[in-house]
Amino acid sequence: MKKLVPILLLTIIVFASSCKSKKKESTTSMIPLTTSQVVSNQIEFKGVHSLMFYNLENLFDTINNKGVKDEEFLPNSKKKYGTLIYNKKLQNMSKVIADVAKANNNQFPIVIGLAEVENKGVLVDLLKQPSLQSSGLDIMHRDSRDIRGIDVAFLYRSDLFNLQGMQMFPIPQKPINGHEYITRDVISMWGSISKEKFFFMCCHWPSRRGGSEASDFRRVDAAKVVRHIADSLRINEPNTRVVMMGDFNDDPFNNSLYKGIGARGTLKEAANTGYFNPFYTILKDGVGTLRYRGKWNLFDNIIVSTNLVDGQKETIQLLKDNKEKYYGFTFRAPYLFNQSGKYKGGPHRSWAGPHWLDGYSDHLPVYVHIGLTK
Repeated sequence: MKKLVPILLLTIIVFASSCKSKKKESTTSMIPLTTSQVVSNQIEFKGVHSLMFYNLENLFDTINNKGVKDEEFLPNSKKKYGTLIYNKKLQNMSKVIADVAKANNNQFPIVIGLAEVENKGVLVDLLKQPSLQSSGLDIMHRDSRDIRGIDVAFLYRSDLFNLQGMQMFPIPQKPINGHEYITRDVISMWGSISKEKFFFMCCHWPSRRGGSEASDFRRVDAAKVVRHIADSLRINEPNTRVVMMGDFNDDPFNNSLYKGIGARGTLKEAANTGYFNPFYTILKDGVGTLRYRGKWNLFDNIIVSTNLVDGQKETIQLLKDNKEKYYGFTFRAPYLFNQSGKYKGGPHRSWAGPHWLDGYSDHLPVYVHIGLTK
């Protein structure tokens, strides 16, 4: 990916100039890795593998970290967020990831995008959990500029993904009453799977606070940044597979994804825009990843460039399940849902206000399958 570094540096110059903060500083320096550093433990890519995204619903440590508004998740807070709850949260999150692996031929996903993690330390603790100790997963994380400290990150299998570099991309946002509005940076990493080039982005776009319509422009602005990066790659590195995953705080048919990214729900339509969203059809059929006031939404998406679905032989392609009509999947283990009460059938989340529910997340995990075509 010789052209990749100047492309991304140009993108940073264009989009980062208005995004300085007195809070957490985004790490925007290029971090290239030489091939010799990463290929020593590579194994042959064969069979079916998965790519996954999961919003962990506030995976915080119990430490008062400087420059971050994490007072809500401290031992002396209303949540009484101490070591016992933290360890249970880690246990619950690791169980979900391990069970997704079990559902996929006992293979951990090659790449897992994560949202709502406070820092690298919580990811280190997550991978120390017994169910993940043999996962072979490594961490890609840099502190974002979000004032609450909830970041996006990657876990990845270094035996199958040959990491070559990473980059953080700030998302410019319009000020509110003269005050800077800071949202989470996009984290990206690139490398190869079975010698084929991949570029991953993990996002957590601005929330719907104030209403979905009133806040729509913020997610559309985020989409412009991500689309610019993806389009630059498609023009200058047309063989690179682009994968955009995250909690976009929008459904597949909303402006930011459908128009901003140009992510379409059918292969025929995607051929005209360059990006395919396998979760469009899922939501259309009534399946979501989070529920609000009794209605299901699907904010958690994995979007791919069309060179992952063009049917080219002897290349890595997105795979449709033999038993299903879908290219994308939500993980729906029974324990992830409330089994009784007012919110029966909704996600079994971790918190209800200050009350620990010993749940998992207010979002369900999503994943796709990839494999070599013959």
